[in-house]
Amino acid sequence: MPLPQREPCSVQLDIQSVSHSYGTLPVLDSVSFTVRDGEVVALIGPSGCGKSTLLAIVGGLLRPQAGAVFQEGEAPAGCINPLTYVFQDFALLPWRSVEGNIRLVLRGLAAREVEARIEEVLAQTHLSDFRRAYPKQLSGGMRQRVGIARALAVRPAVLLMDEPLSSLDAQTRVILLDEFAELFQRAGVTAVYVTHNLAEAVRLADRVVVLSRRPGRVKDVVPIAVPRPERAIDSPAMLAVERRLWNLIRDEAVLADQELADAR
Repeated sequence: MPLPQREPCSVQLDIQSVSHSYGTLPVLDSVSFTVRDGEVVALIGPSGCGKSTLLAIVGGLLRPQAGAVFQEGEAPAGCINPLTYVFQDFALLPWRSVEGNIRLVLRGLAAREVEARIEEVLAQTHLSDFRRAYPKQLSGGMRQRVGIARALAVRPAVLLMDEPLSSLDAQTRVILLDEFAELFQRAGVTAVYVTHNLAEAVRLADRVVVLSRRPGRVKDVVPIAVPRPERAIDSPAMLAVERRLWNLIRDEAVLADQELADAR
């Protein structure tokens, strides 16, 4: 079944000079970048550099101590939640079926619209045959598909994805990575994608924002020039970009580990 065309949307996120600390521990320092409509921006950097904190600030779950995040433009028609999360732990209710977990976020819509959206996102995520299954009956990859389907059902302006593949085995991760790439390309998803996996960033993103070790600062912004349908993880072009990203964060990662060891 062809994926539905994306509803008209012109949302852009502007992250401007965002800084944040936990007590006396600085985590982010003057981080600025833009996420354009229809663009996937990946965030990478050493452990502890503030990637998840930044995502929480973008999503409005955390107020920055300095700087701001601006949302400009109009969300898609029928948008219920402009900024929608996809977590790494699936966050499904075990007593609800696949369909029931999706239906939960569609309260308040007319019955016909609810059914139409459920059918649409089940088709997008290849879950149509599993609509009545419960989370315990699904593999990890399928449970993550349910999380994606639930997020898409609200027709968000921007998906905020916090390492959504990190808890999966290597084989499932590769399969789901390909499905994400297809979905992003054909449905025109706008997303901020946090990951430690450089291959994921290269496969999915239009641009990669590289953060330094804590406190996280923007060290570089790397565009991925190869069209997404032509990206193979083991292609020379993709491996070259992955090496470039690794060279940018390698020294930062080593110093971050040394600082962590010293703190102990």
